Amino acid sequence: MWELQAKLTSAAGADGDGFGTAVSLVDNTAVVGVPAVGAGRVEVFAGDGTDWSYQATLVPGDGVEGDGFGQSVCVSGSSVLVGAPSHGDPGAAYVFTRSGTSWSQQAQLLPSDGAAGDGFGRAVSLDGSTALIGADLSGGTGAAYVFTRSGSEWTQRTRLVPSGAAAGDHAGAAVSLYGSYAM
Repeated sequence: MWELQAKLTSAAGADGDGFGTAVSLVDNTAVVGVPAVGAGRVEVFAGDGTDWSYQATLVPGDGVEGDGFGQSVCVSGSSVLVGAPSHGDPGAAYVFTRSGTSWSQQAQLLPSDGAAGDGFGRAVSLDGSTALIGADLSGGTGAAYVFTRSGSEWTQRTRLVPSGAAAGDHAGAAVSLYGSYAM
């Protein structure tokens, strides 16, 4: 049987800020997207088994009003991947890493073939050193991009488009990554 363990609340919340639009949980780290205020933000909470407390707020180094930063989030180990599908053209994704209890931006990820309005970052998934980032409007059909990390450097590996994709399919509107499998 499931029981409520904690209610996470925004450290700087306001009505309509979108707190909880996207959430991700791994071990004792919970991340919550807050995309509807300013450029957006992500709040990080740390748990000790029963209690949860606010740890940090993540913001993009180059964020501007309306970016939608926090529209999608995924935590894996000591890294967080955050989507900002309205950041410039075609959108962006950001990687943050933790050292102790401090978080810092490691990288901004952009597609090599991005175009205006692609929605890159609409959905994100992170598994270790591999990131999968959806761009549901890319090329009219939508797509997902695979990036891998070596040290602190990220490299785009491929662009995934389902076979038989047609205009308006919105491939990449939701993504999931597990080992060598991508959805």
